[in-house]
Amino acid sequence: MENKDTQVKLDENQEASSLFSWSIPSHEHQERSFGFFVWIISVMVILLLFSVWQKNFLFGIFILMASGTVLFLSLQHPETHEFALTDKFIVFGNYQDTHTYSEFSHFDVQEFSDIDTEIFLAFKDKKRAPIHMRIYRGDEQKIVAILKEKKLVEKEIDVSLFESISKLLGV
Repeated sequence: MENKDTQVKLDENQEASSLFSWSIPSHEHQERSFGFFVWIISVMVILLLFSVWQKNFLFGIFILMASGTVLFLSLQHPETHEFALTDKFIVFGNYQDTHTYSEFSHFDVQEFSDIDTEIFLAFKDKKRAPIHMRIYRGDEQKIVAILKEKKLVEKEIDVSLFESISKLLGV
């Protein structure tokens, strides 16, 4: 996590002073041990032998694809998301997506894990889903103070079923 108080150049015509910025990984990465890979490959070989014995080659292809996907995804590191609160905008993702504070009606802070929380920003337009940003617990008070200073009200936001399931699965 980093905090920079700098000028943020949004595009050719817009520039804003950064009040607070941070970067955070999309999810908590857990390194896999050698035993994990041995276990996955062992299960794959057993299921492949079973599919050959049963002459079910489509099942064998499915097993190869599924185990390949598990092995590939277990080697991936989470991408890092960047956020910035400027004097005029909330900036998401390496300064690609910007929203003015006036686009939002309120915000809510909810627990995400032991080390970080999540801020939901609700749009005034009810048809748009709330935007959520993960933040470290130590930065929560600073960010909430900035949002309140920009006239956003802290009010509970109902989390969708999809977001609840994602949080439960740790995705």
